[in-house]
Amino acid sequence: MEGSTPTDITFSDAYDELKSITEELNGSDTVPPERLLELLRRGKGLEQVLRQHLDDVEQQVRSIEAGDGLVRYRIVTGATRTNDDLLVSNDEEPSSATAPSLAQTIPVDASDFVPSSARDLKGDDIPF
Repeated sequence: MEGSTPTDITFSDAYDELKSITEELNGSDTVPPERLLELLRRGKGLEQVLRQHLDDVEQQVRSIEAGDGLVRYRIVTGATRTNDDLLVSNDEEPSSATAPSLAQTIPVDASDFVPSSARDLKGDDIPF
């Protein structure tokens, strides 16, 4: 089976199948030898692919935390942008029909910009 073509499977489906195999093995006192071998083959293959996928994701997270491959931003000064502004492509100039009026601007809550040392961080699930 080692030289065979891998079967495509989603992470979720692989995890669910591995749980199902584990439940079948743990839920029965007797499993026929042929079935036991099949379950072990499938289960071990699923375990390996799941571990490899998680290792790959962990490496990507470490890379992002190190600053690699980040989406780059630049802070600009100027008028407050609205959702309508986001609908205009970079090649177009907004017309007066799409330019926001003052009544359409997005209000900014200054408490969103309180330095983290001044905030109560209890219950903050953000890992950085």
